[in-house]
Amino acid sequence: MPLSLIWVAIAFRVQQRQLSEQATQQARAAEIAYQSQRVADRQALTALSDTYLMRMDKALRDFAELINSDLSPSRGRVPDDQLALSMANVAEVFNNYHNVLIAYSRGELNSEETHSLKALFIDSDISDYLGFFFEPFNEFYARCKELDCLILLPPHVRSMADMIKWNFLRSTWKWHPDQDERRRLAHLVGWTDQELNERFAEWPEDEAWEPYDPEERSSLGGR
Repeated sequence: MPLSLIWVAIAFRVQQRQLSEQATQQARAAEIAYQSQRVADRQALTALSDTYLMRMDKALRDFAELINSDLSPSRGRVPDDQLALSMANVAEVFNNYHNVLIAYSRGELNSEETHSLKALFIDSDISDYLGFFFEPFNEFYARCKELDCLILLPPHVRSMADMIKWNFLRSTWKWHPDQDERRRLAHLVGWTDQELNERFAEWPEDEAWEPYDPEERSSLGGR
């Protein structure tokens, strides 16, 4: 083999090695920059977490006050003036709400209790209350998940979000008069179309919509 060709082959190999090392260095630099940005993003989210939590806690308390205003005192209602004192009282209202919906599904509520329960979800702008909580919750949850820092999301907030999501099918979904709006709200509280389809395939009764007559309340004497 001519000497010139040997030198060309050597030069080509050197060049390929240099290009490979350069690519490796660029990849390392990109990874360092990416990790540095994630650290900065985590720090920024941590700094904002109190703002998110204040919004979510206030939304949960307002939502609990709304629910508390229409649930029967005989079922363990927490006095309105105690709701703002601790999140434990808010959790008690949501547990009460859960139990009342179970009692309804079992046919254990009388006519007035049933109508009052439906009125709570139809007449009270509950869609706004769902938005007040789930809009900041969904944004904060998505950012925490993306940055692998779900520790910033307190357990009580996640547990109440889960409770509202599951009870949604027993209440708002069942009675909301606007079919498009109830699907939008289902997505808002965490149900995907696939989850809904799987749920309804297993529990067809959850998909049913029950008409609500606002005039029925007057025939029951009002409250």
